Amino acid sequence: MVTLDSVFGSHRSGVHHLISLQAYDTNLKANVNVNAEQSFLRSANLNHTGEQGYLHGELAPAYGTLTSETIKAMDDHLKLMVVDIMHALAERRKGSGNLSWDDVLSVFAERQPQTLEHYDTPIDRTDSFTKPAQLNFFKVDGSPDPTVVESWFTRFISDTDVLQSTQIDIQFMASIVAQTGATIKDIVSLFYGKEYHETDLVDIVVLRFPDFEHPYFKAFRIKLCAWSLSERILFVQKDQSGIKGEYTASTYRPTKTAYDSMTEQMREDAIQEAEDIFS
Repeated sequence: MVTLDSVFGSHRSGVHHLISLQAYDTNLKANVNVNAEQSFLRSANLNHTGEQGYLHGELAPAYGTLTSETIKAMDDHLKLMVVDIMHALAERRKGSGNLSWDDVLSVFAERQPQTLEHYDTPIDRTDSFTKPAQLNFFKVDGSPDPTVVESWFTRFISDTDVLQSTQIDIQFMASIVAQTGATIKDIVSLFYGKEYHETDLVDIVVLRFPDFEHPYFKAFRIKLCAWSLSERILFVQKDQSGIKGEYTASTYRPTKTAYDSMTEQMREDAIQEAEDIFS
């Protein structure tokens, strides 16, 4: 019998638990990784750094209103889909030790169009929130208004269910935007310096289970990074910073003929297994 542990491991409690376990390091003391964009690399005298180590992890579940009781009243076709996908993900995890975004998409793609179809049009979009450039005598950081960042993030995702499932800390994102700027490192950079910094904030993959309000699987990925570009000439510094976002989501439901080839006993066993997963 497949279990939540066999698919999600320590993240079985849900994406809320995953987010609460990840320590936000607002001092930017994570490992340094060179990861600047090519357009910035072409600029003269440009230093680039990227700090990583924020909210990221393996596949995490979101259950919505699904419980050991509510699943019993759910449509049998949805129960069969749950068992089918859970078994496939467990096998994939057994082979690789973890589940990537590509693994999740592959499991669903293998079942199209015979047993699964898209419920809605897949989403794949990028956007950026930019804090206006500032001219400072030396550098004085200032966080963008969290309500402005939240407004951008809400419009960017445009899915109440996803926003409720993740509840990403907007205050944290706003503070990081202010802290990714260049700093004076030596006497030379007092007179001229140009630096691009990029800090990973979020990279999460979530599988949203079907329930009464949302009768489909939803697989989605959110990637966010804070960036800044700072240029200093003599004692005047111009700073620009923001957040880059990537959001990808797909929804899946059973086709009308899905699982028709199963015998009655196989269907009963699979339906019981689906109900037992959440008991």
